[in-house]
Amino acid sequence: MPRIGRKPRRSAGRAPCSRAVDLGLEWLRRQKNAPVDPRSVSQELLVYLAAGSTTGFGPDRERVASAVRQLAAWADREQPTVQAGSRMEAEVQALVAWALAEAAVLSCDPLVTVLARPPVERLAAQHGADGTWSLRGAEGSPGRFACQIANLALRAGAELGIVPQPVVSAARAAEARRKPRSLAPSVEVAAWLMDAGSEDLSTFDSWERERWTGRPFLIQRGYFLFAATRAAYRAGGRFWERWDQVTLRALVAAQCRSGPDAGAWPASLSPDAANPHRHTATSASLLTLQSRCLYTVLGR
Repeated sequence: MPRIGRKPRRSAGRAPCSRAVDLGLEWLRRQKNAPVDPRSVSQELLVYLAAGSTTGFGPDRERVASAVRQLAAWADREQPTVQAGSRMEAEVQALVAWALAEAAVLSCDPLVTVLARPPVERLAAQHGADGTWSLRGAEGSPGRFACQIANLALRAGAELGIVPQPVVSAARAAEARRKPRSLAPSVEVAAWLMDAGSEDLSTFDSWERERWTGRPFLIQRGYFLFAATRAAYRAGGRFWERWDQVTLRALVAAQCRSGPDAGAWPASLSPDAANPHRHTATSASLLTLQSRCLYTVLGR
């Protein structure tokens, strides 16, 4: 049964995480200069959706509606703000389609579904019968994270009736089979673990020995923590307990708690790190925490 239109509910026992999310949302709302690049707009839209707002409901409904219009307009053009032929183009293309599809699912708004259909259908057209991707603009094979975000867009598209369910299943199975050569902590491995088999989740054992605090790549591009948190939560048990106790608590501790930037995140887990992209880092950090703190269609 599609989980369309359900309001998110907070998980019990996650007070520090919930407070961090609330502070981060307050910081985003205080920003007068809204992001204009499709990556940041997509991330911010997903943050507001996960917090319970839609195009017609919630304290951020106007921001959700504005982001939907921006992304739909961007998807209708030739993506002029993304360098052609780069791996980044594939990632942004998938992220925009996912954000619009999730907005349509949660808002139950026929107009949003109409806006989400073209980018989701274009994405689905780049999916082969064998489950592999040929995302436009990627150099060679697209990055694994781009493929996983594209898979999330397909899942939301299936709930909207845009994409057949067998296409979604084939895409997930294909990514799970494509095992990385190295299992060292990376965006690629974390994304693979999102759909990997249970026997592969022992990869988290080797990651437990890593020292996370202060590692810049943890928030760089906002991908690693998001993918790894989804994978760890799916794994459950000791894998999730270790990830929750060490990594996510370090992420919460890195949030600025006073001054004009209270609620924002820097570019690394070090609170003193310089960050020229505070808006993107904050949206990415909120998405990571919301994937555990809140129950929404984003967490399926």
